[in-house]
Amino acid sequence: MDKKFVYTSKLAPYIQGFLKERRLKGYNSSALKWTLLEIDKFCNDYNMKDHFIREEIVNKWRKTRTNDSDRSLYMKYNAWIQLGNYMRDLGIDCYVPFPYRKGAKNNYIPYIFTHEEIQTIFLLSNSLKISYQYSQTMIFTMPAMLRLLYSTGLRIGEALAIKNKDIDFEKRTIVINDSKNNTQRLAAINDSLLPVLLQYKEFRDKNPIEKILLPESPFFITQRGKSCLGESVRRWFCEILNTAGISSKSGGNPPRIHDLRHTAAVHSLAKMVRNNIDVYCALPMISVFLGHNDPRSTNNYVRLTNEMFPGIIQLEHPTFLIFPKITQN
Repeated sequence: MDKKFVYTSKLAPYIQGFLKERRLKGYNSSALKWTLLEIDKFCNDYNMKDHFIREEIVNKWRKTRTNDSDRSLYMKYNAWIQLGNYMRDLGIDCYVPFPYRKGAKNNYIPYIFTHEEIQTIFLLSNSLKISYQYSQTMIFTMPAMLRLLYSTGLRIGEALAIKNKDIDFEKRTIVINDSKNNTQRLAAINDSLLPVLLQYKEFRDKNPIEKILLPESPFFITQRGKSCLGESVRRWFCEILNTAGISSKSGGNPPRIHDLRHTAAVHSLAKMVRNNIDVYCALPMISVFLGHNDPRSTNNYVRLTNEMFPGIIQLEHPTFLIFPKITQN
């Protein structure tokens, strides 16, 4: 099993069996694995004693998902449903929730950070501190992690899946294997990101922990040399936002770590347009940059860019901005 996906709760044997069954059928969704890891962690935090799913545990889990969009909740409830049905097929009597009803549409409007907010986030990430010694902390990875997410537009899961062998500092490329769409692509390391990653690597490599330099070992690690968890990155990111006083705009949604990806796309598109690159030529480049399978997913960023930088995009066709709200790509 992939070292990133280690399940340890009372439901772990069933999660592992369920995923094995899916692999044999040709399914291998990273998003599902991350959701099940989130569920597994919650079961441990809740100190779950049962080897089956109770309605109570699902309801308590739901109360913790305060920042999830309707679409995310829809997908996560589906994970509960699939796991519950798998356990029922094994003869285990357990609760299977109904599908999340608001998941048919995704009306989530992402938070687009300003350039000033991005710089503030970077500066604060450099000065993060912990109040006590904790060997599992990944605090020293945050400056490089946040700059990577903004510079490359990677999803947090893709960034955490990067191994040492995936980064070629001479060619300035990162191979992205664990993509949402199960495709491989390259991410470029730009001039400002390169010294940040090299500085992080130099500091990390001084850690006297066995195997952290192996090609198959994760690039981003905790002080104990273990893979970083997405929840830890999100928690530190929220602390940075609180310190910076960055919160939701009037009537909008609270900013999330995933919004660095949306911000990267909007800022990149705006920069291209300022450099006199036609928007119709820029969109395919943004699509490749983000790893979109469907270019239509990228079209949504035209609306966001025009809202963030009014008048920057001169649209010749009156229907160009008639697109659905942005998805969780």
